[in-house]
Amino acid sequence: MKNEVFDPDSVDKLIKCYYIVKHLNNCFSVPELRAVLLGNSWSDKSLLVNLLLGENTLSTEEELNIFTKHNRKLNETEVVLVNSPDLLHPNMTIKEHIEKCIEFSIPGPHVFLLILQPENFTEEHTQKLESFLEHFSYQSFKHSLVVIKLKAENSDCTKLIQQNQLLTDTIKKCKAEFLWEKDLKQKLLSAMVNIVKENNGDYLSLDIYKEPTHGIPRDHKQARTKLNQGGLVSESLNPVKGSGKYKNM
Repeated sequence: MKNEVFDPDSVDKLIKCYYIVKHLNNCFSVPELRAVLLGNSWSDKSLLVNLLLGENTLSTEEELNIFTKHNRKLNETEVVLVNSPDLLHPNMTIKEHIEKCIEFSIPGPHVFLLILQPENFTEEHTQKLESFLEHFSYQSFKHSLVVIKLKAENSDCTKLIQQNQLLTDTIKKCKAEFLWEKDLKQKLLSAMVNIVKENNGDYLSLDIYKEPTHGIPRDHKQARTKLNQGGLVSESLNPVKGSGKYKNM
């Protein structure tokens, strides 16, 4: 009978696998998780969809710049991801972007995932992104997670972020920030689930359909008035009334 050799490395790997599985089981303790991806790189957003769903759902080479919806059941949680065109798309206004976002995410998203690149995050990007979030809901930033994706893998991420004040200011307004690293999937899913739990499973819904406006800051009330006067959202859309709790679509 041969003597079995004890391999510490194998034991370490088994322990790590155990804790990864345990972490994922803890993450998926909500029935439903809905997220909308925003940013200025279709390939990066598609790559994140594939990463979170664990399959090659979208091509990262084709620049489709259209709205797409993808869902998969992960550990008893229905994960729904809506990929969106570049916010700077020349043939799409903020009004159209919001309308499509409502259409694809009804009854509403739990989370916005902002996939941003410090190398090319300009003032125009900032204005478009913040305009979208502010018009969608005064709570949008509290439901937003920033994912930083560098163009060059060997770049100093911290330095690039610090050098871009616009990006730094945007990150401060959001719930949390994540770097595109090996453990991004676990960290991001955990943060998304936490947002769902913190809000009792409620969805974000378009502000202009919510009345009364008690408790909403004055500047947001004024923004809503201008929004209605400017006709940002088409009257033909069905109102996203209130917020539901773990409703099945």
